[in-house]
Amino acid sequence: MNKTHCDFPDSQVCISPVGEYLPCCQYRPNPGAHNHITTITEYLESNELQSIKDRLNAGERIHECRYCWRQEDAGFESMRQRKKPIDSPQIREFFIEFGNVCKAACRMCNSARSSTIGLHEKKYKKENPDAEVNDYFMDSDYFITEKFWYKNIGTALLPYVEALDYIQVSGGEPFDNIYFDRFIDTLIASGKRLPDIRITTNGSFSKEQFDKLAAFASVTILLSADSLTRKYYDYLRWPLCYDDLIHAIDIMEKFKNNNNNMPCHYTFGVVMQNLNLLDFAPTIEWFNERFADKTDFTLEFTMINSSKWYHPYNSPKWVREKVTNDLAGVEFHPQIRPSKDQIIAFLDSDQTEVTSLQTLENHVHFTDSNRDVDTWEFLGWRIEDIS
Repeated sequence: MNKTHCDFPDSQVCISPVGEYLPCCQYRPNPGAHNHITTITEYLESNELQSIKDRLNAGERIHECRYCWRQEDAGFESMRQRKKPIDSPQIREFFIEFGNVCKAACRMCNSARSSTIGLHEKKYKKENPDAEVNDYFMDSDYFITEKFWYKNIGTALLPYVEALDYIQVSGGEPFDNIYFDRFIDTLIASGKRLPDIRITTNGSFSKEQFDKLAAFASVTILLSADSLTRKYYDYLRWPLCYDDLIHAIDIMEKFKNNNNNMPCHYTFGVVMQNLNLLDFAPTIEWFNERFADKTDFTLEFTMINSSKWYHPYNSPKWVREKVTNDLAGVEFHPQIRPSKDQIIAFLDSDQTEVTSLQTLENHVHFTDSNRDVDTWEFLGWRIEDIS
């Protein structure tokens, strides 16, 4: 592998929340570049896909793949590097992002991933037309077609499904979207061999929804949480609450126990941000207490890719120092990644891609305006404490 080669363009078809066909979920196309592609076959034969392959294989760090380069430059293993090498170019993976339908309004999220945030953005724009933070909101027409492209995606996938290694799904929140339910029902009703299924979710599923996954070869769940403690979870994942998280974990554990021969793996996802820095050690301790002896559960810390004003370096130095000191005294089991040394090195390093503190202040004001909380009082530090 050269320094920029990537196997995703040769092995995966990804469909974005607005129906754009892409090589992976982290790829960010230039505006309008892929909008004309509307079928799987059309994408696989497109000039756009061939250009991606050619540029990466020629050693070019293409801008559309900047999320992986940013992670690699920070000392983390990127999605590109984590991918298992393929033997030959062949589509084996299908990644579907089911629009932005989601009942949650998580702190670091935006309307591209949450219809609830989209509604608040529209209200906030109307009430605060000159607010600087409006520049960071999505165009209200961005999802004008998002209700349509995935209606029949299950049927479109059937000719390919038995050749796939896995189907990967995210949103929005898939389990909040009725078309995701219909997608699953279509695949099951086909009677075809179904591959592994991997789902990114905030845990907003019922037992009945989750039990349907027994039709697949295996189940992998990335449960996006950002905290495993009540105080921070309730703050970060509003209007979800900690009891919802515990209920989701209970459903997942019972599903595994009731399907003993079915491979299942569950990962708690924590995006590192200045809003949950002080919760790193408590979250790890909670995970250790409950799951350290269960190899089918993992805790994963990842870099923030969007909303950079919430980058951990946009915090007081004493906060980062306290976090690194706290982490030094916490045990990292093999199911926790990345390593303790990597996280500490990341927090201790000098960062250059940090958005202005004014943007941080503006966005915190926006998110606080829709819920009964004062972020700075909650965190125990304020903008002026950052130096």
